[in-house]
Amino acid sequence: HAFDASINANGTPTATSGDEIYAFMRNKAIESGLNQVANPEYEHKYFVDGDLAVADVYDGTNWKTVLVGTMGRGGPGVFALDVTDPEDVEFLWELDEDDIADLGHNIGRPVIAQVANGDWRVVFGNGIDSEDGDASFITIDVFDGDVTSTQLDDGPTNGLSAVLARDTNSDGLADTVYAGDLEGSMWKITAVSGTPSGTRIFAAEDDAGNPQPITAAPLVGRDPATLTTWVFFGTGKYLNEDDLVDTQQQSWYGIKDIGTEAVRADLVQRSVLAVGTIGDFTVRTVSEGTAAEVATKDGWFMNLPVQKERMVVPNRFQGSSLIGTTRIPDASDACRPSGRGFIMAIDPFTGGRLPQTFFDANRDGVFNDGDELNGVIVSGLGIDSSPNNPIFIENVMQFSKDDGNTDAVRVQGSNAEARRASWREIMRQ
Repeated sequence: HAFDASINANGTPTATSGDEIYAFMRNKAIESGLNQVANPEYEHKYFVDGDLAVADVYDGTNWKTVLVGTMGRGGPGVFALDVTDPEDVEFLWELDEDDIADLGHNIGRPVIAQVANGDWRVVFGNGIDSEDGDASFITIDVFDGDVTSTQLDDGPTNGLSAVLARDTNSDGLADTVYAGDLEGSMWKITAVSGTPSGTRIFAAEDDAGNPQPITAAPLVGRDPATLTTWVFFGTGKYLNEDDLVDTQQQSWYGIKDIGTEAVRADLVQRSVLAVGTIGDFTVRTVSEGTAAEVATKDGWFMNLPVQKERMVVPNRFQGSSLIGTTRIPDASDACRPSGRGFIMAIDPFTGGRLPQTFFDANRDGVFNDGDELNGVIVSGLGIDSSPNNPIFIENVMQFSKDDGNTDAVRVQGSNAEARRASWREIMRQ
């Protein structure tokens, strides 16, 4: 569905605000038992449940606005619409497992990117529960629906999760994609515009050597001090009823992408040191870390300390801090089966705690030792109902919770020293 979002100059709704402009229903959804919705004994099932991506693309003559969506938990399927003119939406294409043999249930947002001059593509992982259970990288031409599928790893229980596309040489084209799979492999995919090629840069395993599933898109950033590219992600699944009771150890990782496969034995381990209470929050502190400790290592990792704790949403940067959100399901609580979780903030390039207070944990409006736990900077806020990824508006962190409520906490960014970064002579006398 698409709705009129117009407002008046003073910010009030117009007479048509909220009206439906158009709706689109995939053939696959209609064929998947949609008529059962009218049955009084109907039990909920997913139909079109995937994330939507919208981007402006150039067809060689005109710029167009294209919307791409998937069926998500509703089944294998992906579709594209030209929504340039909301009054005249054009259908582009729809594909399912009959068109793409490797296609499963896509659990992340597809990415629309220009991968070569004039070549705009939808890029995504094949998702879970495909017919052969392989991990495959899929690209689709935005305009004509032409498909390229590249198998990265065998099944039968694998699948490539959400992807992150990156321009590594600053030419405006997405040339590299990163994505994890259900068997714990983190992949770097190159030659996106031609015949894609995948290289495993890390295999996530718990302390017992069991693969840890990766279901969220990774985050990639460069250390400004060394210019090394890092990949950040957490592990764990939250896709079906079995996951509610899964007790496998899950972890948080920061991995260097330096051309060779990183190994867990060559990562610096960080840990949650203490848990306590400040004001309304359960809080955590984590290890201190230094750049020197990771300088000759492949990165860092932190085991999530609570049984069933996992990371199933992407990390994000807030200033120079790395933000990670965890979920701790509780199937025994019928009123709150999604459980609780933590919002964590650490140094991305050491994996240790930040050098200054980030959260206003006691909500008094100032950042001081009242926000510390026994004199140690807090690195995590416990949320009583599983939190979704936070958003940041200036110095306020806002987040929604699975119980339908929202909350907000003040945060403090980095105290960067003001200085001249460069200069340029523009006129010479």
